[in-house]
Amino acid sequence: MNDLKRHMDLLARDRSVEERLLTFWPVVEPRLPTIVAQLQKFTRNMAAGNGDGQCDFERLKRVQSRHFARLLSWRIDDDYVDGVLAMHFGFQKAALDTPAITAVYNELARALTTYLVETYRWTPGTLASIQKAVTAALFFDLSMLLSLCPAERSIASAPRAIL
Repeated sequence: MNDLKRHMDLLARDRSVEERLLTFWPVVEPRLPTIVAQLQKFTRNMAAGNGDGQCDFERLKRVQSRHFARLLSWRIDDDYVDGVLAMHFGFQKAALDTPAITAVYNELARALTTYLVETYRWTPGTLASIQKAVTAALFFDLSMLLSLCPAERSIASAPRAIL
């Protein structure tokens, strides 16, 4: 995970991400159990379509809860990195491929956007700045997670036309 700094430099370039997430965290924190429960249901449905793997979904739910709490309160440290690894292994055991993992993050973005709009609809400037920070955090996290995933196709299986 030595590319943590690189991911941060590319996706969360300034302190405003941290400041805006910390502004939003009191809104998200009490709702996180509901958000994670929705994600859990969605993740199970995605896994069922992929043969379900050998995932302990209750463990994945606890991992998601801790991990997204760290992410959305912008506590990016060794425990956060451990959470990325745990999420990766959980998704791997659930037999989720890159499109399915991306869909899980899309569901998280939808849930967070709902709470953003409910809370900040009367202050469009705040809404926009926090939405940018949430988007940066989610792309940062997804980028970290997907950097652990093996390429789903090798160069040998690529169509000759693109080589």
